[in-house]
Amino acid sequence: MLSTATALIKATEDAIFDDEAMSFAQEFMRRAKDLDEVDFAKSIYIYSTLVASLAVDKAMKVLLTKEQVVELCSCIDELEKIQDEVINGK
Repeated sequence: MLSTATALIKATEDAIFDDEAMSFAQEFMRRAKDLDEVDFAKSIYIYSTLVASLAVDKAMKVLLTKEQVVELCSCIDELEKIQDEVINGK
């Protein structure tokens, strides 16, 4: 259990300091003064979504086996297909 907790902490840290996330943050900081309120808010949202999705992806790899990840993705695809069928009546 301790090793899993440690791996989750490391996964979160890796997501925060990911090269893509850090590049986005640096570029955002350079341009922040030039952004209007809407673009500033959008940039914050994009950055937080990027870091959160990276953290979830890395945490999922700590908690699930490869087979479980494949099964989860398959279930998600199936649920999206059902959702499309319900929404679009197909």
